[in-house]
Amino acid sequence: LKRKMEARRHVVGRGLMLMYALVAFVMASIMLAHTVLASDTEVFFLLEEGEKQCFLEEVPKNTLVLTKWSSRYESPTPLDRPVGMLVTLTDPAENSKQRTLGLDGRYAFTAQVGGEHKICLQTNTSRWFGSGGIFEVKINIDIGAGAIDYAEVAKLESLTSIEVQVRRLNDEVQEIIAEQAYLKKRENAFRDTSEATNSRVVIWSVAQILLLIVFAFFQIRHLKNFFHKKKVV
Repeated sequence: LKRKMEARRHVVGRGLMLMYALVAFVMASIMLAHTVLASDTEVFFLLEEGEKQCFLEEVPKNTLVLTKWSSRYESPTPLDRPVGMLVTLTDPAENSKQRTLGLDGRYAFTAQVGGEHKICLQTNTSRWFGSGGIFEVKINIDIGAGAIDYAEVAKLESLTSIEVQVRRLNDEVQEIIAEQAYLKKRENAFRDTSEATNSRVVIWSVAQILLLIVFAFFQIRHLKNFFHKKKVV
């Protein structure tokens, strides 16, 4: 009886160890995905008045995107007029939205259609003569869970730090699922396009062969009639 009890304890202990190892593996995978997915796009560039600078982002459907920027005037000549930043968003369906904000600002949107979204920044002023003012712009684009301010969420919903971490992990898991679904949809679309192209190539090749056979038949027939008329054969 003691041996049976010890054997059961041994089996239960091994089962618990395996369960803990599985939980640790899942948590490590989620944290790794968080590191990859939460890595935002931060870029510095110089922007002249009237010039447009655009960024392309692949965004799954129903995914939050937050664009933040800050600008600093870099030209030696003083800035004698108010300047704002014109933000243009273009979705995969070529629908565009424009909004004029400050030189330091943020613009958030939720993708209604999955695909490539174009975000463009330009000043709402320009110069007819001479060179315009130059601004140093820092832009930061956060997608998915990285675009959510969890500190603000915790204040609004009175969440503890553990509840905030659980909410963050849940959002990241949902983001991974949405990303996988989006990639699967793109893969299916690419496969359908490849199959359609392959079918057209096969049909065109068969049509060419049939045309060559028909042309060869009529050419042989014409030559045969020609030689008969000339009494060559």
